[in-house]
Parts: sequence; C-alpha cells; structure tokens
Amino acid sequence: LLEQGLGYYGAWISDYPDSIYLNRAIFEASELLGKLGHTEEQMSMLQALKESDGAYGEQARKKLE
Repeated sequence: LLEQGLGYYGAWISDYPDSIYLNRAIFEASELLGKLGHTEEQMSMLQALKESDGAYGEQARKKLE
C-alpha cells in the first residue's frame, strides 16, 4: 500500500511539475520513502524542498535539522 502511494506521488511529480500541489507531493513522497526505509532518497527529496516557501518547505527544513 505504501509503495502504491509512492507511485502515485511519483507520477504526480513527474506528470504535473507546474502543479500548485507539487511541494505537497514531494513532501508526502519523502514521508513514504522514510516509512519504507529509504532514508537517503527521503533526505534528497527534503533537500530539494527546503528552499521552498510555504508550509512544506518549512516542514522539510524542520525534518532536516
């Protein structure tokens, strides 16, 4: 089930790069990666998100502390 969710967010990120929900999709995908034990990939996604404005950029910065 987690893998299916990750696939959904991955498709969203690649298919809709201009979406207003892109930051949310990146953050949610990073959370699923963490739950699946893919820590390096999770940190990479959070690094990509940390410079973003808004709630998801802030959450990424907190997780990276």
